Amino acid sequence: MKSKDIKEKLLNIVEKVLLDIGFELYDLEYFKQGKRWILRVFIDNLEKPISLDDCELVSKKLSAILDYYDLIPESFYLEVSSPGIERKLKKDSDFTRFKGEEIIVIFQKPNISPIIGILEGIDSDGNYIIVNTGKSKEKINRNDVKEVRIHFRFKGDRQ
Repeated sequence: MKSKDIKEKLLNIVEKVLLDIGFELYDLEYFKQGKRWILRVFIDNLEKPISLDDCELVSKKLSAILDYYDLIPESFYLEVSSPGIERKLKKDSDFTRFKGEEIIVIFQKPNISPIIGILEGIDSDGNYIIVNTGKSKEKINRNDVKEVRIHFRFKGDRQ
């Protein structure tokens, strides 16, 4: 079975397991690194930050379920993590949830400089991201965007 096919089957099972225990699937990666296969699962919770205990709980539940279904033919390492402090915004709901947060928009074309500003949301069709840079309000076509993520500044970082 191809890794793409395995990933599709994993997505369905992992998503269901996470919902049953109160988490949401943020992302799933299945890839080969050197000689070993890695299944990396990023979890989210809309009500509270993800803790190490959460990752441990999910890891134990997923290990048991994945062993039972035996979808992955080779041995693999399971990694469970949160999306992190500079999480990528992917779904329309992310752009609503993180409205008012500082973000960085990285464009597909390397000659266009990234934009940093306050996320004001997306348009009603979900085609444009609206960002206030402090100097102007930008309406950015999502097709032109490579990545949008939360832009975290440590105390003392310059604006």
